[in-house]
Amino acid sequence: MRWERSPLVNGFSGGILHMTACCPICANEGAETVFKPGFRLPLARYGLGLDLSSAKDCTRYEIDIHRCARCDHYFNAAFVGQTVDYTSDNIAESRTFSPRYKDFLTGQVDEILKSMGDDLDCVLEVGSGQGDFLAMFPDGARRIGFEPGPEGDVSIGLYPDVEVRRTYFVADDVVKEDLAPDLIIMRQVLEHVPDPMVFLKAYHALLSRTKGGNGLLYVEVPSTNATIEKGRFSDFYYDHVGFFTLNSMSEALRSVGFFIERLELAFDGEIISCFARPAETVLRQSRFSNRQAYWQDLFSGLEGSGKKVVFWGSAGTGTMFLNMVGIDRDEFPFVVDSDPRKVGKFIPGTGQEVVPPEFIADYRPDVVVILSQLHSKEIAGTVSEILDYEPTVYTL
Repeated sequence: MRWERSPLVNGFSGGILHMTACCPICANEGAETVFKPGFRLPLARYGLGLDLSSAKDCTRYEIDIHRCARCDHYFNAAFVGQTVDYTSDNIAESRTFSPRYKDFLTGQVDEILKSMGDDLDCVLEVGSGQGDFLAMFPDGARRIGFEPGPEGDVSIGLYPDVEVRRTYFVADDVVKEDLAPDLIIMRQVLEHVPDPMVFLKAYHALLSRTKGGNGLLYVEVPSTNATIEKGRFSDFYYDHVGFFTLNSMSEALRSVGFFIERLELAFDGEIISCFARPAETVLRQSRFSNRQAYWQDLFSGLEGSGKKVVFWGSAGTGTMFLNMVGIDRDEFPFVVDSDPRKVGKFIPGTGQEVVPPEFIADYRPDVVVILSQLHSKEIAGTVSEILDYEPTVYTL
């Protein structure tokens, strides 16, 4: 990201940082203005006045929304760092009074737990509020929240088993404390961060330290896709410096090395939610090798069992499956295929004979393994039509 120094803005000295038209996600310098109200506006979420006078006389800020044509990210190029004080007692964010939104959060926790399984020891949430979301996770996991606002003090009596620290998240401090999170959560926070890539790189590094790089990041931000679709200019307010689309969120995560498991619009398209892991290569290798081992174990159990097994589909995927799993022709000699041109020929490498569909009527297999992902439903239907019983059917 490109920054410019300001000598004195709103009482802060030379360390104040101004965003320029350089995209904070992909560093493209060609971002252009797409919306500029032309007058300064108050804070939208953190500017409630204690009385009418203070509300009317509030500080106002410039909004100059730029769009990056390369990654489709929107951002306020006029944003000045440190102008929003998240430690202020005027911050009151995390509590939700919507039963439907509570149901949404419960559903997200369920999806996270499905992705993580039972292997959950340490959960960190950045911008945790009073700890409501953390409290939804199992008691067996250590749950730590970082919340600089006053809601960070509320959790002490509200959720005794959830540790919310009234402080900003600092990755170096987490490393020094030797915390090894399995799961990092950042809900409705990344849009407030002038340089989101710094956070995402830190999360990637932390999650790479645990469980072979197989930790999970859950990110949730407002959807700018909905803003664009509905022309909602009032979604662009100063409290948010970044406005994510599906494209820019994908670019941000992938560019620092995350493998995206799920990236989707949720809650009527108003929220972008994402599940990502830091080790794409390790994760994919483990998935492939685990699946290969599953099939090898299955056929090892079938060898010598007396059960008749046929495979269906001699195309590329079928041939590679038989060779990669190491299917023994002597134990499992037949592959069915509906293409008469292939009948009577043999699978390269493993040597199974290709037979026509009607072969199974007399052979009466106990197990049918469908090797065609494109035609699996059709093949299963054909098996049911030919046989007067139900064999065990496996599909890839």
